[in-house]
Parts: sequence; structure tokens; C-alpha cells
Amino acid sequence: GMMELGCEYPAYPPFVAAGHNACLGHYTGAQDVLQEGDTLFLEIGGCFGRYHAAMMRTCFVGKVVPPELAEVAVEVARAMEVACRLMIPGALCGDVDAATRAILTRRGGDDFRPGWQNSLRTGYSIGIGFYTDWGEAELLVVEPGSSAILQAGMVLHLIPWVQLPERKQAVGLSDTVVVREGGAVTMFPKGSRVPREIALLRPTAPTEPYSPATARLVRGFFGSEPTPLVALPRCASALGLEGVLLKDESKRLGLQAFKVFGAAFAMACWVAQRLGVDIAECRDGLDGLRQAYFERFPETPTTFVTCTDGNHGRAVAWAAKMLGQHAVVYMPKGSAAARVAHVHANGGECTVTDLNYDQTVELAFAKAKEHGWVVLQDTTAEGYTEIPQWIMQGYTAMVDEALEQMEGAHPTHVLLQVGVGSMAGAVLGYLVERFKGLPGQRPIAVTLEPENAACAFASARRRDGKMATVEGDLETMIAGLACGVPSALGWPILAGHVDGGFCWLSDGLAANGMRALAREGVEAGECGGAAIGLLQRLMAPGCPRAKAVRERLGLGEASRVLVFNTEGATDPVNYAAQMKLPDVSPAETAFDFEPPLDDAPVLGAVQREMGSGTADDGANTAVWRHFPHTMAISPARIGLLVLQTDFVMEAEMRSLLAPLLQLPSDGTLPRGICVTARMPMKDRIEAATLSSIAGSVQGVVKQFFPFQAAERRAMEVLVFGCTSASLVIGEERVEALLAEEKPGATIVQVTVAIREALGALGARRLAVLTPYTEAVNRQVDAFLAAAEMEVIARGTLGCPGDYEANRVSPQEVQCAGVALVSSLPKGAVDALLICCTGLMASSVINRMEEKLDVPVITSNTATAWKVRHALGIEASHCLSLPHGGRLFQLGVENA
Repeated sequence: GMMELGCEYPAYPPFVAAGHNACLGHYTGAQDVLQEGDTLFLEIGGCFGRYHAAMMRTCFVGKVVPPELAEVAVEVARAMEVACRLMIPGALCGDVDAATRAILTRRGGDDFRPGWQNSLRTGYSIGIGFYTDWGEAELLVVEPGSSAILQAGMVLHLIPWVQLPERKQAVGLSDTVVVREGGAVTMFPKGSRVPREIALLRPTAPTEPYSPATARLVRGFFGSEPTPLVALPRCASALGLEGVLLKDESKRLGLQAFKVFGAAFAMACWVAQRLGVDIAECRDGLDGLRQAYFERFPETPTTFVTCTDGNHGRAVAWAAKMLGQHAVVYMPKGSAAARVAHVHANGGECTVTDLNYDQTVELAFAKAKEHGWVVLQDTTAEGYTEIPQWIMQGYTAMVDEALEQMEGAHPTHVLLQVGVGSMAGAVLGYLVERFKGLPGQRPIAVTLEPENAACAFASARRRDGKMATVEGDLETMIAGLACGVPSALGWPILAGHVDGGFCWLSDGLAANGMRALAREGVEAGECGGAAIGLLQRLMAPGCPRAKAVRERLGLGEASRVLVFNTEGATDPVNYAAQMKLPDVSPAETAFDFEPPLDDAPVLGAVQREMGSGTADDGANTAVWRHFPHTMAISPARIGLLVLQTDFVMEAEMRSLLAPLLQLPSDGTLPRGICVTARMPMKDRIEAATLSSIAGSVQGVVKQFFPFQAAERRAMEVLVFGCTSASLVIGEERVEALLAEEKPGATIVQVTVAIREALGALGARRLAVLTPYTEAVNRQVDAFLAAAEMEVIARGTLGCPGDYEANRVSPQEVQCAGVALVSSLPKGAVDALLICCTGLMASSVINRMEEKLDVPVITSNTATAWKVRHALGIEASHCLSLPHGGRLFQLGVENA
């Protein structure tokens, strides 16, 4: 998310802690599942143009923040305000710390706050030149007793933070601020203020009932052919999208709508439950259930009653006919005659009422109570959720089919029609489960409703997670979505997981979509056409509102959008009429958009200049003293270019080089300082993404020299930190690109370092372990063959991208490497080579060498070894390093 907004890379690593782990500083997260009542503690930082900023916030999972936590949050925010007022040029860091600490330790006078523990410091310097692995060396720290003096223009990360050990919770707040004459000012953009209150994370509805396993159960029960997935090239081209894919539910079992799998699966589950069997054990589908039912209950069919705008009632009537049961269907006023006829054609009774949809639902429940019937409705009611959930589970089959038909080319966006929200909730619940643990891969979900019946939109606009009711006659051409009350099962899923937004649209846009689909050879009713109509509206040129929404959603030429034709022409009279009408202008047609509920609201309209006023409760203890200030950071000697998706190389390089960089050169400054800039990169390690890096290399190198000519002169070594990119782009081209930007610098490429390191060790026969896919492994083979190296054994971890490679633990790398070499006869290889800067391996090299009795070289150790020689550091300085292996014991003469 940060990278999509222009951030070059996030802090290494983001700090995420829940529950008692919030009391642990710099806790980097675990696989724990958040529970209601947990505190979630977040610290997230990023970099743009080598400029670093960070923010710490606290969240609470639940419906209301407990009063004791709310009290801590208020005081932490007050401490932040006080610190900012005092941070003017000439102030002592120790005095700023004392002022904030006074607020967070005392209520007033000598009344200490029981159970509150302060952090060890109030802040530290950040901004330009900050270590990009978030290692905090050579920093100005706001801590007890510090005599460091603040200067105008200094940028600091303020972090008032209170731990509550007895509650196993913590409350933290931070801001990145700049010191000015009137006090420190936030670096957030003018016109916005990120809320400082504890953010409330309302527990999301469970999505496990709508998992891929459930979808496969439904598909297996019916055993029918999938409905078509239709590409719409004309539509995609007209809208400027990469692709629009339509799941055509008008072909579902001859009933022209998706509803049948929901109604029939729910009725089947009810019958199976009455028989005392698990639906998963019913191998013979509807026919088998019907036979089993009448063997047990001869001549006693059950009456199922429902309310419908058309498609659901038809599906209930069909399911009742297939299972030998009876269906009674009520329709709201204005229902099309053709839809009534469809119910009759499938053996159901049908009555059109003088009521709107929601009132007709109430009538169906009343009739069921009066006659002892079973309500089969996707709308929930008090004590009535089991059947609606079965219906929703039936709907998961169509999205499971669609993703299977896409063969891995998943959509970037999905548009979901909302009536009561059962279909949208089921599909979104499935997608949440399908893409769980795969960040960034789940399609962005956008809902759509008719203008006069937008109950999900109205609920989202409340911003409190509660359902809203739309009153009135709900008049709309889009009859299948004319519902005023959301489902209590569907809405919580939408509230918790819609990450695009909520929309309503006019009837005219739905008609546009019907005609557009007809031109593509698809027959779609009003609900099916509505999805295409919304796309037309969002992509309409010349409309600032639409432009803002589509930019927010990331809709553009690289987008693949999945839509559902939820119904065919189930009202043929209206369909024929709409086909004769001209299109309305999308840009001039009404629609509205509401952001997802998890969006943080923007509070206030003016940047808060927090330098005026007097500190509260006598905390203004800053004393103005003047001291000479000589603190300086020497210009960097090493520039490390790393992929923005690689969170391993920088940390490993610092670990391998840190003891060497502190050797004195002139008696006052560290011998070498390494700074990092990040190269744009999509996560997947593929030839196309790797080759694209070449165009950004020189611009990234410029980030090493943002201000002073001294920085350019001081830099002696440029490191191109990607093994596979050097292989794909070519070593000569990489060398030329870097040398042009920084003439005279020693260029270190990982591939060159590997080749020279292996040569220095006299290694020609290799075992090779990589995380790469087969295509990139072929590049590795070619590289080693060109270097006249013989690969005796190959092993791969099969990671498609850096995200997966970064998650492989050093212990897993060790196990794989030891297993690979141990499978060979002793003496079969001269060395084990572990490729990829994104693999954590340096910490286990010495142990691996002890087990295998051969040198072990990684991309990062080879690179650090080469940098060491470029700086002229002798091997004698490396003998005490905890890792690096035999390679680091070689002298400069071996390089």
C-alpha cells in the first residue's frame, strides 16, 4: 500500500504487536489471530527520496474502547502536544523528555499513576540519511538527562508510549516532526491530521463458512457444468481496461439466474438435516435426497415460503419441484408478470402483494408462522440465520468456478451487486478465505446498488459498522436489488472486508450496461447490466468525481475486472423496451461512492502549529542554555542499491560489514558508512520485472547525493544488490549505468562478487541452492557455465517473489543446504552456493560449514567480501566475525 502511494520502501521491519506482545519493543509480528479485546500496536515507517518518516498508532479490537485505555490514550496525546511545544531551537533533549515523562507518570503532585510504565525515551532523530534498516546508530535521542541540543530544521520521531504490564497491553502514539522557532510541527501534509485516538477495529464477521472447501462441496453436490466465463473485449477497450470478464449466470441450470444454487442448496441442507445426515455425505444430489426423504416421510411434503422480486422465488419453486416439496412465493408490488409466470411454470404458488420488498418479507414470515411452513429466505431475522447461511454457501460456487476458469490470471477488481447483501457477502467471504495470507492478491471489491434502495451504501455512510434501513417504496427498474434492509449475515462481511468502496447508480446506467452486453452477445437483465453500467460511470472521461474514484480504486489500463451477470432477461418486456432506447451519458448520470469502513477519517482542515501556549500542569521545564554543537555524520562511502521488495539484504550487509565500518580512519570518523536506496520492483521474480529495473537505476543512484557535493566525492563503492537482475540485465550494462552516474566509484555486482569469491576459494564444482522459479534458475545455470563452473547438484525453494523468499527462515535455508550437499558423495563439491540477496542465510553459514566441511557462499556474503576488499580492509579484521565463513578469512591478495 505505501509503495503504491509513492513510498520507495517500508521500514525494516514494520512493528506489529497484539495483546501482551504490545509491551515488547520492536516486536515484528507473529501468526496470531486477533481476538476481541486485543490491543494492536503498530509502528510503520517508510522512505521517499531517502527521506524517512514513521508513525505509531494503537488499535483496539472490539465495539467500545475500555475507559482505562481511553484515559491512557488521552494522556499520551497530551504528552505529544507538550513535547512539540517545547521542541524549539536551543532546547535540551533531556528537558523535553522530562516534561513528557511528568505527564505520563503523575496525575498531579506526587500522585503516581499505578501500573503505567514509560518508554525509555521520548524520541530520536530521523529524516534524511536515516539508516534504512531502522538501525538507530549515531542518532540524537530525546531521553532522560540528555544534553543534546535541538536545532532548527531537525526532524525527529516523537514516541510517547505507555506500557500496561498488568493488563498486558500498551498504548503508543508517534509523529514525525520538524523543529521550528515556535515549536515542533508535524510533517503530515497541510490540510490533514491523522487521528491520534485509539482506532477501533470492530470484529469482522467470520468468513470460514464461505471457504473454497464449501464451494467445492456445493459444486460436487450439484455436479453440473460451470456457467461460462465470457471475455468482453469491446467493453474493455471502450473503457480503457486490460480486461473485463463476465461470469454468465443466466446459463445456470436453465433458470436464467445465479439464485438456484443458493435456494436449492439450502433446501437440500434442510432436507438432509431432517433426515439426520450430513449434506457432505449426500453423493446422489437432489434426486438421492428426494428418494431418501419420501422413503422416510411418504406423502408428507413440506411447504417452503419465500419473498422474491423474481429470481429467488423461481429458484425456490424449482428446488421444491426437484425435491418433491411445495413452494409458496410472495412478490412485492410492481413485480413483472413474466417473473410470476416463471414461478408457476416450476409448480409454485405465487401472489403479488401491495407491499414493498421488506414488507413482503415480513408477510412471508407471518404466513409461515400461521401455517407451519418453512421460510427459505436469504434475508435474516431474529433467530433465523441457518437457512440464509446455507443460501449464501450455495452462492460461493460461481466465484470458485470463475477463478478456476481464469487459470491463475486472477482479477484485480470485482464488482458485487447488493440487494440484501447475501450474494456479495458470500462472494467476498470466499475471496477473503481464498486469498488469506496472500497480501495484495485479493481483488479489490466494490459494491453497487440502485439509487433508491442502497441499504449497504447507507449503512457504510453511517461509518459505525451498523446497518441502516432505507425507507419508502424502493422504486427502481433494478428489481432484483430493491431491498431496504441488509442481511445480518452479509452486511458484517461487507463492512469488514469491502476494500474498494460502496456505490449506488441510476437505472439509466443499468440500462446502458444491458445494451453494452447485448452488443457483446450476452443477454443480461437489469441486475447484470448494472455492473457494466457502474464501470462505464467510473471510467467516464471528463468527470472529476469519477476520476477521483477510479484513481482511488486503481482502475486503469492494467485492471482486470470480474463482473457477474446475475440474471438474464427474466423480464422480457422490460428487456425489449430497454434495447430500443439510446444510451445515457455516463458522465452526466447520477452515482455516488462511499469509501470502505476501515478508512481513517481526516480530522481538521488546518495544520496544527503546536509551538504556542504553555505546557500543562507545570510541565514546562525546558531551560535555555547554549552549548557548542559538534555532532556530525560523515558522508557515506558505500551506496547500496536494493530492490524495494527485498527486506533481507540491507540487514545482512550491515551485519556483515558493521564491525568493519567502525574501524578508525582519521581518528574521528567511522571508516565507512553505508546508505541505501531502493529500486522499484514488483514482487514476482521474473525476467520482465527484473529487466524493467534498468530504467530506474540512475535515478535511484541520485538519491545517494541529495544535498552536498561532498557526498558524491566521498562515495567509493556502489553496490548493485540483486543477483537475478544482474543476470537478466547483463553485468556490462549495469556497470555502465552506475559508472555514468558516479565515475570513479568501484562498482560491486552480486554476480561478479560470487564469481570472484568462488575463484578465490578455488571452487569449481558446486552445489547450488536458490529460491527461484525454473525460468530464473536457467539464468543461474548459464551464468555459472560461462564462468566454467560445474553444477553437481541443484536445489530450489520455488519462491515466486521476494515476499516468499524473505519469509524463509535461516534454519530452513540451513536444512535445505545441508540436505542438498549431504545427498552427494563426500568430496563431490568444492562449495555450496546460496543465491539470492533476499534469503536470510549469513547467520547459519558457520554452522553449515562445520556440518558439511565445504565453504558456503551466499549472495550477501560474497557481496560484503567484495566491498571489504574495495575498501582495503584486511582479513585479519574479519577473524572475529560471528558469520561470513571461510570466505571472510581470505586476504585482499586473494580478491
